[in-house]
Amino acid sequence: MEKVYDIFISYRHDSTAAKAEHLQSLLTYSGFRERVSFDKDNLRSRFDVELLRRIDACNDFIVVLGEASLNDLEFGHTEHYKRLAVCSLEEFEIEEAKLKHTDFLRLEIARAISRGKNIIPIVPENSASYCFSNLTLPEDI
Repeated sequence: MEKVYDIFISYRHDSTAAKAEHLQSLLTYSGFRERVSFDKDNLRSRFDVELLRRIDACNDFIVVLGEASLNDLEFGHTEHYKRLAVCSLEEFEIEEAKLKHTDFLRLEIARAISRGKNIIPIVPENSASYCFSNLTLPEDI
């Protein structure tokens, strides 16, 4: 039987991993042990379909955003990311392989949006230059 997590934590490995891991430990300490999905070992070049299962099953999707987490999003491939966000688990690996590089954070956010998850953005550091209303994002997120 596959493990079901109530909470999924999404983050950029290169910029907010330590903050996300700290959040996961705080949630675990606060009584959410075994209920929080935190993926720190998925560093292979392709996206692991197990993460889609976890996103699909969770209630709350927490995305930890650093000041630059969404800066390098490419606006190309929007239709493809929309397709990845809604495709079945069986179709996913075939569809994802069509991209040379998959932006894991973008895909996770798009999937959570398409599944109607409670999305909780967390920006752990104050920054005068970071403002949600000023972000320019692709249609899929």
